[in-house]
Amino acid sequence: MFEFSQTRTVEGSIPFKKVNLIENEPNRPVGEAQLVFELYMPTELAGSKSNEGPAHSERHADLIRLASCIEPTAVKEQPFRASLFNVLDYAEQTGPLFGKHAIESVRDWANAAMAALIAMRIQEYLNGSCTIAKVSALERIEKSVVTCAANGSSFKIYTTILRAGGDYTNSFKSLPIVRKIESDAGYFYAFMFMIDEEESLVALNVLSFEHELTANDFSVLQAMFYMDEDSSLEISARLKVNNSEESFYVIDPQADIQERREELDDDDRDALTALVQALVISHLSGAHVDVFQGNESTGFLSFDSYLSWLWFDFSRKLSTVKIGYCEQCGRAYSLAGHRGVKRHYCSDRCKTDAKNERTRKETAKIRELFGTGASVRDIANEIERPAAYVRSQLNKWTKLKHDLDEDIESNGFDSSELLKRCTIEKLDLNNLLNAKRKSRFRISPSSSDSLSRSPVISSPSDWKIAHIRVSTIYVSNTHMSEACHVCRTPE
Repeated sequence: MFEFSQTRTVEGSIPFKKVNLIENEPNRPVGEAQLVFELYMPTELAGSKSNEGPAHSERHADLIRLASCIEPTAVKEQPFRASLFNVLDYAEQTGPLFGKHAIESVRDWANAAMAALIAMRIQEYLNGSCTIAKVSALERIEKSVVTCAANGSSFKIYTTILRAGGDYTNSFKSLPIVRKIESDAGYFYAFMFMIDEEESLVALNVLSFEHELTANDFSVLQAMFYMDEDSSLEISARLKVNNSEESFYVIDPQADIQERREELDDDDRDALTALVQALVISHLSGAHVDVFQGNESTGFLSFDSYLSWLWFDFSRKLSTVKIGYCEQCGRAYSLAGHRGVKRHYCSDRCKTDAKNERTRKETAKIRELFGTGASVRDIANEIERPAAYVRSQLNKWTKLKHDLDEDIESNGFDSSELLKRCTIEKLDLNNLLNAKRKSRFRISPSSSDSLSRSPVISSPSDWKIAHIRVSTIYVSNTHMSEACHVCRTPE
């Protein structure tokens, strides 16, 4: 395979033609499925600007749409799972997410989507669009209060664990990461490091202090996080601590400390803000300053993967993050910057599907009401639609055609109550009568007939039945025994 650097765009996307979802076995777990991308070769893009491949029908994608690849379940042991349909739908818009291979694991996509969901849900809360209970419902953020048994002093830890395996691991190549975040509520320190190499587990810890971290405080953290010597040295080299002897722990760090779990509440806003920042920072190892290839839209940065770009793009819009939920599929989508008519759907596909679903239900309602004896006018009032629309739906009803044929076969034209009703309701008999009936009648258009107009006969050998709304039916005199209700007066 060629080097992706030859086709990769400044945003880190890899131009592609199509993507296929490969599942080897019908009952294979979701995580074992693979996305196989058919990529453009460098020679195919030789004349293209910025290595862009042909535009797809719905190329817009953001971190919120990535988060929507995760859906809730009713299973307590596994409250969330990746939707294969949503993953494939998103992959058809973005191409490779990690920018390393033409084949990517759905499991890696699911892990990346879960991190996006955590950040999206927290920011949704911070912007006032949902309650703290909705954040807690993710069951992905733990809040602990650590207390010194000697003097009762305490601090808080907010932790989320990310599973970063396969290609997703490349997003965390800058670990460990340490950041100090100051706010009016105090000092927050974000520690991000790998806690299990074999399971590829990354811990993001945000610690809330009322004062700057001291060396003595860090000694306590080393014990709490089970830092080995190498990790401790690497983190301490990146961490600026207060040299003041005034420490959070006024006693020896080896003294008894107690840790208890607490539920998230509205007092945790500042800590959750720091946690979102930590999530963003941990995913930006693929961003590099590039004043030549970068531009204003990318902040003069270039990105090794499209995932890094998605997180960077998300970080620029944190204060404007506004989430809508598709009325058709339930997926989240961004409303940031949207103006005009309120959006109800995440995509044109869902908008079309919703319209088709409404039409299906509406048609079923029309047929149900007509079957109970309701008139076209009553049905139109019930569903708040024009009578012409009701008639058009009834004219296409296959069961009505069969019922009409059976009624005529059993009772004849003169005694068919259903035929009389269809005529009174101005339905189109040209559509409702089947080929067998129409082979015995010649139907011609007529737009001037009315309910009060009586049918008339043109000649002894060629009789005319006036169709009440749209047609005139010519009946051979050999069949007039079936049409004895027609007045036989020559025209």
